[in-house]
Amino acid sequence: MAPRKNKISNSKSTSNKKNPNGISALSKNDSDVFAFISPVGNQLEMLVFGCETEELLYCTDITNVQQFISDIPKAFDPKFKAIILQVLTFTNEKYPNNIQFCEILKKKLDSTKIPYFFLSDLNFILIQSIICGDMKINIGQNVAIVLYEKAFKLEYTKNGYKLIEIIFDEKEMPKMMNIQKVLVSADKNQRKFMSIFKSNNPIIIDINSQEKDIESIIEIKKWMLDKSYTKNHVIPITLRKYNIGYEFGGTDFTLMPTDFGTVLPYEKSVICSKTCLKYFIGYRENDKEKAKFKYLKHKIFKLDGEAHDFKITLKIDENNFPTYQIENIVHKCIVNFPKFCDLYKKEMIALENYPIIGILENYSLICIRKNGKFEFLESWGGQWGNPMHISFDKKKPQFGKIAEETLVKHGKYGIQEL
Repeated sequence: MAPRKNKISNSKSTSNKKNPNGISALSKNDSDVFAFISPVGNQLEMLVFGCETEELLYCTDITNVQQFISDIPKAFDPKFKAIILQVLTFTNEKYPNNIQFCEILKKKLDSTKIPYFFLSDLNFILIQSIICGDMKINIGQNVAIVLYEKAFKLEYTKNGYKLIEIIFDEKEMPKMMNIQKVLVSADKNQRKFMSIFKSNNPIIIDINSQEKDIESIIEIKKWMLDKSYTKNHVIPITLRKYNIGYEFGGTDFTLMPTDFGTVLPYEKSVICSKTCLKYFIGYRENDKEKAKFKYLKHKIFKLDGEAHDFKITLKIDENNFPTYQIENIVHKCIVNFPKFCDLYKKEMIALENYPIIGILENYSLICIRKNGKFEFLESWGGQWGNPMHISFDKKKPQFGKIAEETLVKHGKYGIQEL
């Protein structure tokens, strides 16, 4: 699933037209056009097809990526009805990482109002496989596609093919249930997998075809312009294992993980107590120079504001862009704590002159009697409370917020939830 070394435009079934005097001049038999952009080696290639004839009208190498992105608003005129971008693994020295590159590209595309779709390599390969297998199955039926030593089980739904599971262990593959069709990629291990799925009458497919590349691009365009067209559509899936994490004592911890191949769009939430931790959206990205994966923090944020708890929601749209949303949660039982103390006082007269302490997770709240009624002690954080932490990195113990910050920074020298 690495960037192609060969150009789709070199296919014998297409013409290689470069440097026209405007793309519109080439589309004499097409009222509209669409584009496909993908990496070729260390640069990008853009192909432009006619929407009606589905012929390749124009192709160009994009060597200056920054200039290309800058020119997008004027380069893509209203004749463009769709832009497909297979760039989710593309890296360029002008951009720190792929997501930042894609976000800058997305911002420029948004200004054109032209529909676009960021296509993952896996999505593209699965679509190619389905086309090669000449699929004819009904809604609710399943297909297994064997690629790269893995078996992908997909169910055909009204919205397209939905990824159900990925089997990495070949010993578990025969246990896959309710499979109507099996497609095995033509490679050095095809005989082994043909044997594993022998009872399912598997079909060998060859996805290494530039003609199939173009056919797949056209099928994606059809779905973009008509979402009811799902014959060969694979519902988008995540390219990376995104997660919500946090930093503690110089170490990163995962709070809410996602799996590779998660169906998009995706949304999941988690409730967090109030802390001074730094949270982030993280993921692993392939470091081509060092030939290994590196962990990246895409967005770093804190849980600030007046609240008792926070709800963090991780969202990943169908274009593989992760975002987070924070909702401040206020508990009525805490807001009404002084009223509870007033009622409690009537039953426990002996305590009416003493502060009453409430505890919520790692925070404490104090109510004191004033003017005949209980109210929150504002010097202790009012209704939002104060952290229950003590740190011992100084000569004298530190308490509350200062102690919490010490514990979070070093991961030691203190205790919490007293």
